[in-house]
Amino acid sequence: MTPLHLLLCVAAVLPLTTTGDEDSEKDWYTTWPWYTSTPYPNTRTPSTNECDMPFLRVGDRCVLVVPFVTGTWEESRYYCHTQNSELVQTDNINFFYNLLNYLRDEGLEQHSYWLGARDIDVEGEFRWTIGDGLVPMGSPFWAIKYSSSTYYDIEPLGTTTSNCIRMDHVRHLYLDDEDCDHEYSFMCEKKLRV
Repeated sequence: MTPLHLLLCVAAVLPLTTTGDEDSEKDWYTTWPWYTSTPYPNTRTPSTNECDMPFLRVGDRCVLVVPFVTGTWEESRYYCHTQNSELVQTDNINFFYNLLNYLRDEGLEQHSYWLGARDIDVEGEFRWTIGDGLVPMGSPFWAIKYSSSTYYDIEPLGTTTSNCIRMDHVRHLYLDDEDCDHEYSFMCEKKLRV
C-alpha cells in the first residue's frame, strides 16, 4: 500500500472537522503549535470562518498542502476530490505570488507539487481542470532550463509523455511539464466560504 493509499484510507475514516460550537473549534485550532496570531503579509490569514479545516486561506482561496505524501497526478486529483476540492491551479499572478510566499514562509518549498492542469487533448495546450481555461505560458510562471553557455529555454519542454504540470522544487517552484505517472506531492484548493 502506497503512502497516498494509506492517507486516503485514513481520510475516509476520520472526520475532517470538529463538531460543536464555533468557539470550541477556534480553541481547538489555536492550540496547535503551527498557529500564529500574526498573519503572514499577503499570504495567509488564520480564520475558521472562511476555510474548513484542514484548509487554510492562501490569497483568495482555501488551500490544503499535502507535502509528505506523493502520488501520480490522477491519485492526487482523486485525493482532492475526497476533500470536495480540486488540484490547485495557479491561473493568475496574484495567487501564484501568494502561493509561492506561503510555501516558502511555511518551509514547504523542498517538495514538487502537482497542479490541476494537463495537455492530454492537444499537445502543448495545457488546460486547467476547473473551468477548462488555458494555462498562461512564459514568464513569470514557467521555469527556465539552461541549454548552453549563452542560451536558456523556457518550459514546457516535455515530450508527448509529459502531459501534467507540476511546481518544480529544483527550479524554485516554477512550472514544468512532467509524466503524469510520476509521483509528487500535491495541493488541493476550494473557494472561500461566504
